[in-house]
Amino acid sequence: MSRSASDLFAQRILGEIDRLIQLAESQTRPLEVDPYHRELFQLFKLAYEAGLTSGEATPDLSADGICQQLAAMWGLTSAAQTWLTQAAQLPKAQLTRMRSLWSVMRMWMEWDFALSNIHRDLSAENAAPAEASIAGDPESAADPVS
Repeated sequence: MSRSASDLFAQRILGEIDRLIQLAESQTRPLEVDPYHRELFQLFKLAYEAGLTSGEATPDLSADGICQQLAAMWGLTSAAQTWLTQAAQLPKAQLTRMRSLWSVMRMWMEWDFALSNIHRDLSAENAAPAEASIAGDPESAADPVS
């Protein structure tokens, strides 16, 4: 995928994540329930398949990358800096968005953990038959005639 196509694809994924968050917020429903949960996981999968989820990817759609880009888009970065430097209270709308970012990050880590375990389990499963034949599995060595 070319750099510009990759950038465009990442922006589409990020836009969809933003849309889902806004939809969940407008309906006062948590992101952790379907259809948001399922749709977010599908978007994470698309980003992963496009090679955009490692911290070194450009554009970066890792958990940190997604949250940094959304925070910048929503003005949370400057709001948090103002909150820290001026000891001002974070407005309710921005606090809600901050909670949504935490939810996205938590779900991304959940998805990443599941993906890692699937890869580990599949690797172990694929290695098991080879190990059994190398170890002299008695069933494979049995005489079919007797």
